[in-house]
Amino acid sequence: MAMETTSVTTGKRDRETATSRAAKLRTGAAFDTLTGLHNHQAILEKLGELISLANRYRDDLSVILLDIDRIKAINDRYGHHTGDEALVRVAALLRQNARDSDIVGRWAGDDFVIIVPRTGLSSAWVVAERLRTLVEKLEMKDPTGDLFSVTVSLGLVQWERSEDARSLICRADEALHKAKQKGPNRVQILLGPSLRDKI
Repeated sequence: MAMETTSVTTGKRDRETATSRAAKLRTGAAFDTLTGLHNHQAILEKLGELISLANRYRDDLSVILLDIDRIKAINDRYGHHTGDEALVRVAALLRQNARDSDIVGRWAGDDFVIIVPRTGLSSAWVVAERLRTLVEKLEMKDPTGDLFSVTVSLGLVQWERSEDARSLICRADEALHKAKQKGPNRVQILLGPSLRDKI
């Protein structure tokens, strides 16, 4: 009888351990290993969910795509370890200074995404500009201990009713590309078709 109880208890514990491991794997798969932010796939899923909510409740929704300026030059001059440190520091700053409702993720390479729910362009611009200013004040150290700074360029868009997550990110990428063309350390807004028609 005692043996049967032990085997039942052990079996239950094994199942709980396996469930716990699976949950940890799922959680780990949603986060970027270097920065600890949501990864590319998790961002797409969360953005899709927020688009559904925005559509249902007729809310605004904005997206900021952010890119560290001249990251290749940082890697070439100081080494990839310093480049990675810049990514980690910028990621931490974004996470600490985004609003509680915002979702921050690493999109790819040195690109980050900030999803700004229930927020139109003008208020999202304030968020983007504040983050840009905070990044330019960051003090980084090169391998010899000398200080250097980093800046970011940001593309900002507001969700249009017809858009899915990928098309919204594509427009944010287009806005970011325009920011980079105009020069580093700036926020570039790209209006959607419905807003352009009103101008």
